[in-house]
Amino acid sequence: MTVNSNEKNGVVSREKSEQLEREKERERELTNLTAHEAGHILISAKEKIPIMKVNLSLHNGGSVVWDDLTHASKKDRAIAYAAGFASEMRLLDDETVKKSARSSGFVTDSRRLDDLGYTTQEQKVALVIAASKVLQSNSEQLLNIQRALTERFLKQVERGEDVLELDKQEIKEIIQESEAVAGSAG
Repeated sequence: MTVNSNEKNGVVSREKSEQLEREKERERELTNLTAHEAGHILISAKEKIPIMKVNLSLHNGGSVVWDDLTHASKKDRAIAYAAGFASEMRLLDDETVKKSARSSGFVTDSRRLDDLGYTTQEQKVALVIAASKVLQSNSEQLLNIQRALTERFLKQVERGEDVLELDKQEIKEIIQESEAVAGSAG
């Protein structure tokens, strides 16, 4: 049996369509991930809460490992935890934010807030609002941090890696670069 060119074209077209859809989904996941972690990074920088490392992975999500929380107040730590979701609300569309509210990053951040004693919905909303205010007043820097995370992650992907781990120095550089760009834009 021979396959006519229309059937071949249909298979190729469907495969290309599926590949494009996978690439779009990966891009959405990366945008969500970098928006979330950028919020944690910016608030931590503003509250002078040192970060030891940041991990990004399309398979396992992202994480921020703070270095020393002993000098940070309970409320400052809580605002830093709430900043991931607050950042998503600032940078992503409503439908994406609704979907991310079920993500592991959101759940982990909510548990961290619970551990600090912020257990009610009202308390958590107040923290997200507090984080949103800081992010809003530093919106250009937030975007610059997200862009830097995205660029660095995409370079890893080009090298065949699906994980990006940033150490203290790399995070410090991203923050400094984002401040410089935001300062020159303002």
